[in-house]
Amino acid sequence: MATSVPGALNTEPCDPFNYSYSSIPFVDYNRREMEASYTTKLALTLTCRKWNLIATPLLYEVIIMPNDRLLRSLYKALMKFHARQDTPENEADRQHGPGWWTRRFELHKFSATCGQSLCGVLRSFPHLEIMCVTGGHQLFFHEAMDSLPKSLRKLHFDSVTTSQRAMKTLLARCSLLRSVVFVEADTPINSGTLTQAPALRLMSFGYNDSPPETIVANPQMQQLYISPITPRNGLHFAQACTVFLKVQGAYLNTVYLDVPDTGIRGLRGDGAEVNICVQQLAEHCPNLAHLVIIIPKIWHMPLLSSLPASVTHLGVFCVVGEARSSYWSSFFYFLSVLSDNLAISLRVVRLLNQRNAEDIRRCAERGEDVGQEYLKRCRFRVEDWRGEELLPASEYSDW
Repeated sequence: MATSVPGALNTEPCDPFNYSYSSIPFVDYNRREMEASYTTKLALTLTCRKWNLIATPLLYEVIIMPNDRLLRSLYKALMKFHARQDTPENEADRQHGPGWWTRRFELHKFSATCGQSLCGVLRSFPHLEIMCVTGGHQLFFHEAMDSLPKSLRKLHFDSVTTSQRAMKTLLARCSLLRSVVFVEADTPINSGTLTQAPALRLMSFGYNDSPPETIVANPQMQQLYISPITPRNGLHFAQACTVFLKVQGAYLNTVYLDVPDTGIRGLRGDGAEVNICVQQLAEHCPNLAHLVIIIPKIWHMPLLSSLPASVTHLGVFCVVGEARSSYWSSFFYFLSVLSDNLAISLRVVRLLNQRNAEDIRRCAERGEDVGQEYLKRCRFRVEDWRGEELLPASEYSDW
């Protein structure tokens, strides 16, 4: 169907290797497909009255607000609609307002001055299931908490500051939550709080974490997002991570490991903090099958000395899509070094960002050396985001 976008309305945490569209928690659909879908749905609403009735609910399924100005405009439009409907003869049709159909809402660059608009908008989304917020002020939770619909199942926050008290209130209010992920949060959430939410299947772990007595294992929670580790918080993080994994590690089968942007250009040959974390996963997660490394740029890829013996699939998501061919060559060198370790069970390495795979293929088509000689040495299959072979053997057999 031309109007549907894989992953955009999926409320269940999807394993990137068991899903038709490879993704990570906070990039769970293809942006280009979303833009094309919106264009198609908008065109359908303008075709005729019949198609307007059919396509309007689809048009409002996903609402993306890139800034505060548009949030205020949306608030005014929704309030204007409700004012027109607020009459006895229209009471039966109130549920057919635009917000009635909204299942996914994204808010970017929220500021403290938009509290009234935000609350009004959220109250107009009675069936909202997915909410993503980036760049949020700490007052976001104080402003929006009482307006969040209880239907929420997925919450993803990027650079949004919150508190333990606000998080507990949120979990009590939205008991259907399946996924809660905080990326680069100033106040990482206490994992002991999250493990007590029985419906959660995916949660994030930060370095300001729980004392051991507050953590209770949640057998249903099988996926974990680990927030960026830096030398500044490395020791504290390692201690907290060990405590948490001793309790929850046996139930994990997929872990997302976020590598921070250090500002240093050049492949990270050491990767000490990442390797410590990987070692902890090896010690405490006997059923871990899928490990995903998230890096801001390709030159932040750590040199992994080993992997947990149980890991069969390694995913790499590089946020920046393009890089020089020399960096791709170094990347494949790192993979070839990993392949030399006979103790690992790795069968697949997959590039989860479509743009990464496309860039490598473009470089190879131009005759550039992207590390084909290292790719040939890998004992595992290297795939694109769809699970197809990244570079057919015929393209580098002569190297």
